[in-house]
Amino acid sequence: MAVVERNVLINRPVEDVFRFVADFENYPGWNHSMLECKRTKEGPTSAGTIFESKMVYMGQKYSAPLEITEYEPNKKITFYASQFGFFKWFRGTFSFDKVNGNTRVTITADTALAGLFKPMSIVMPILGKRSWGKHLGELKRIMESGV
Repeated sequence: MAVVERNVLINRPVEDVFRFVADFENYPGWNHSMLECKRTKEGPTSAGTIFESKMVYMGQKYSAPLEITEYEPNKKITFYASQFGFFKWFRGTFSFDKVNGNTRVTITADTALAGLFKPMSIVMPILGKRSWGKHLGELKRIMESGV
């Protein structure tokens, strides 16, 4: 397993940031690994909502359903994907905290690699911190530009 945690402070109210992040269809705009993310059924996002995603990681394209497993409005979103590419599974949790009228978004990402890729688990925290740092930086840029 490889656990990564990164955070960013965004100069927007927590309600705005949560609403934007909770709509996974927005991901391709701020997560450069996500090519497409579409809700499988209409309705509000909640625990049990599934998004079909297409992503690229280390030059390889993958498809995987992302299931929302925890959903606490303006507090936390946890999502899970199983067996795609060289990932055995992936779990991510976004936490949202109010900080003087701003929002701190923290991602805690946990993954296990499959098969011959297991030895790469050693470098996954380094790669994950770099990737999530870029993703959160882009989220901050978009949110503070007035989306």
